[in-house]
Amino acid sequence: MKTRSAFTLVELVLALAGTSLLLLGISSSIVVASRAAYDAEQPQTALARSRSVARLIADDLAQATSIVEGSTTAVEFTVADRDDDGAEETLRYEWSGTVGDAVYRSINGDSSPLAPDIASLAFTYNTTTESATVVGNAAEGAEQLLYAFEDANLSNVPISTTSWLAMTIAPTLPSDATAWSVTRIEFEAKQDAAATGTLLIKVRNSLSVLTSLLGSTITVNESDLPTVYGWTSVPVSGVTGISPSSSVSISFEAISLLANSARMRYCDACEAHPVAFRSASSTAGSTWTTYVDGALNLRVYGKVTRPARTPTTFTRLVNATVSIVSYDTSRPAGRSTASIAARPVVPAGTLTLDISVTPSATENPTIDLLTQ
Repeated sequence: MKTRSAFTLVELVLALAGTSLLLLGISSSIVVASRAAYDAEQPQTALARSRSVARLIADDLAQATSIVEGSTTAVEFTVADRDDDGAEETLRYEWSGTVGDAVYRSINGDSSPLAPDIASLAFTYNTTTESATVVGNAAEGAEQLLYAFEDANLSNVPISTTSWLAMTIAPTLPSDATAWSVTRIEFEAKQDAAATGTLLIKVRNSLSVLTSLLGSTITVNESDLPTVYGWTSVPVSGVTGISPSSSVSISFEAISLLANSARMRYCDACEAHPVAFRSASSTAGSTWTTYVDGALNLRVYGKVTRPARTPTTFTRLVNATVSIVSYDTSRPAGRSTASIAARPVVPAGTLTLDISVTPSATENPTIDLLTQ
């Protein structure tokens, strides 16, 4: 009996034909399945595409540092430098509103289509309104009382050509003050005897004889003073631009050789003030004696220079939602929401449509216009 050792030619041909038919069927199935799976207009594929485009736009929006324009079909904003040229980038996403048109993406004015065949696109924005105090440039404020001391039980002394009085003051100013000035002085004095003298009032940086005057010397005729102790007010000019940390000394002197020029009230132990004290001279200002708890009945008015502060409200962009439908308006939209970390301030009129406002959790922040 013979043993069979191989397939016959007929068997090989039949096997090859069967295998070919099987492979043809499998490949046809793969082609059909692949065409169905990657048909961009299939509902699930279109939805996935819409979501992908919405997510891409939202990812950029989440990094926005400022908002240039926002409507339902377009948004333009800046993001941090991406090309290492030291400047922020300006991005814009825009759809014409015509079904079938593409969504365009622009980077620094260079525009190109991002996704074709768009059936609809809508941007919506959530904002928050905050109250704030806007800090502007430094400006001089209105006249105000900077220093005052008044007491009814004081000693008194005449002002003569050798006997002078002075008061050194440094007003308590706001922490953001950049300068101050003296505009008016009120002092308590009266005529002394003949009332023929002339009282000189001078403002200096200090009582040193080498110190130059601040502003002009104020001249008061003794005859213009009251006959009993009362307050006299005199304007001051040219005493401006004083450093917030500096004091000034106001001296009361006389030039009459025949008579005293006034009589003034003072106290040597009535006010321990850290930045105000009385001084007296019996040598026409060559030397001064200081009384750290002494004071004259005196009011000093002036103006303070500080940054202007204006109460205002402003709007910040909190988040934005991107809603896109591909190919057919009857299909569901792909949506993505961007939470905008920088919460940029939105200038008035920047967002034009479909804006929803949420209450603010911020109370009275301070914004420096120089840094915003």
